[in-house]
Amino acid sequence: MAMSDHAILTAISWYPAGGFTELQGPLNDLQLVEKWLTDPALGAVPPENIEKIHTPLAKPTELDVDDAPPAADAFDRHFKKLLAKRMALGPERVSGRLYLYFSGHGFCNKSQDKDAEAALYCANATRIMYEHIFGTHYARIAKSWALFAEVVLIMDCCRDAEIARTPIPRPYRDTPYDELAHNVPLLAIYAVPKGGKAQERSIAERGDKVHGLLTHALFKLLDELPASSALGISATELRRHLLESWNSICGEDSAPRPEIYLPASGEIHFPTRNQGSPFSFAWDAQQLPGETLQIIDSSLRPIAQFQLAGNGAHRVEPLSPVIAHEFKPGHLALRMKPGLYEYRLAPQGQQLGFKVDGGSQHVDL
Repeated sequence: MAMSDHAILTAISWYPAGGFTELQGPLNDLQLVEKWLTDPALGAVPPENIEKIHTPLAKPTELDVDDAPPAADAFDRHFKKLLAKRMALGPERVSGRLYLYFSGHGFCNKSQDKDAEAALYCANATRIMYEHIFGTHYARIAKSWALFAEVVLIMDCCRDAEIARTPIPRPYRDTPYDELAHNVPLLAIYAVPKGGKAQERSIAERGDKVHGLLTHALFKLLDELPASSALGISATELRRHLLESWNSICGEDSAPRPEIYLPASGEIHFPTRNQGSPFSFAWDAQQLPGETLQIIDSSLRPIAQFQLAGNGAHRVEPLSPVIAHEFKPGHLALRMKPGLYEYRLAPQGQQLGFKVDGGSQHVDL
């Protein structure tokens, strides 16, 4: 398990003060995210390292709107305790990953002229007193204080551009605490661009439960995408797939595509069940001494090259569909993303197309 990983999950469905529509998706979203995080084959986060902050499962019939839970202090208490716990570790705190997840109604600063940001309205928010949790600010603090080795922020909420409302930071020092902060990658995923309206819908493949479109699409891809390397699916690849497949997953009349900010330096990888499809080549080591096997993708781009003799010296391009490989004399076993490819033998000149389609396949050279 990812013993050093932690998560704070926040979901707000209803706002008794009025002025905000009631939502059906956030509590379902929270369950979906928690399930992925605690799956030993996926997030592998220990359940005791996950804090959940959400509106009650049953809406109270009588409630003072100023006391409607959760309020901003509920999130801040958990974050403050986690910060103190991590800082007590000294430099050893820079390990593991922090997930910050938010689902509900949200907004951003209309005059925002810097990096993207968003805040989540609390359950006790009104149109006069806009109580909120400034999600982006907390992610920045986690990075600036180097509380973890990686920070992942996911905000499945609207980003209404409010001219008279500015997300207000809590009084944490947000300048880098020390040099460790510069090496902490922060991945920020927002459901919509600034001014956009996030959407929730009944999702047939999730038992007709209502979910936020970002949460549904993001975790669908995290479940199904093949790994882009032995480390899993990279944030770069995840971003590309999410943007390219947004309409096919969510429909042409869905919300605008998400806005995703990759880390300024470094890369973040996510585990995935899909470790690629097995494909192997076999040859007579006596017959093909010194031959080079090159694999080409459908765009005619060389993605991998192997020597068929000796120790099987190899070269695999970054982000290659070749996820893993194992070389033995006379045999090369690969795990690859499904797709159309071609192999070429040099200097012999033999070349032939092949398809990886999910089953175990084999070619004799």
